[in-house]
Amino acid sequence: MDKGEIKTIKLVGARMKEARELCRLKLYEAAQLIGLNTDKLEKIEGGTDFDAIPLSAIQRAAKIYDVSADFLLCISEDWEHDPVIRQQRDFLSHVQSKLVETQAKTAAQLIQQQAEINVINDTVQSLAPAIKSINDSVIRFWEINPEFETMLGSAPIVSRLEQANKAVHRATLAMLKQNLLPLDALQDCAVVKAPIPKSNPGDSQPVIRILLTPKAETAANYA
Repeated sequence: MDKGEIKTIKLVGARMKEARELCRLKLYEAAQLIGLNTDKLEKIEGGTDFDAIPLSAIQRAAKIYDVSADFLLCISEDWEHDPVIRQQRDFLSHVQSKLVETQAKTAAQLIQQQAEINVINDTVQSLAPAIKSINDSVIRFWEINPEFETMLGSAPIVSRLEQANKAVHRATLAMLKQNLLPLDALQDCAVVKAPIPKSNPGDSQPVIRILLTPKAETAANYA
């Protein structure tokens, strides 16, 4: 008997033992069902019985253990003997694999979307105080330089500033309605309308009219 045959005997014995243990049968119980004495089955499972293993014993073991004879003889790695059940199992395994793959892709997309939302949130929340700061600077400049009212190009500056304020206000409210921003974001979103010049007769310098939308009004608009 060469080394290859000895290896095969040991592999067959290991498969016999594995199948028996999966069925939770004791050695003597399996031996009685298969029609072998306990010592004979123990030697077969241990790979120390170098006599020919009865084919009838393999066939009975396959039936008792509910596995394929090919599995016990190491011809196949698949223990399932019923081709229909094997096909169903393989199909379910394929479906499960595709489901896991789809879930992984969905999770990756959700993570990417959340990262994009976080960037938008941070951007919107930083715009409101930034624009208000610019607005305050323009107002201060106007107070120090009353002639700004009549300067060439002052009107577009005022108009663009007011448009920026309104745009941030709309964006913040839209994101609040989608629960993408906390309600306290309203505190930084009080719309500061650009200063509208209104000169009164006899005034030494223009009256600067600053309209700050109250937070209560902002909250009412959000609701």
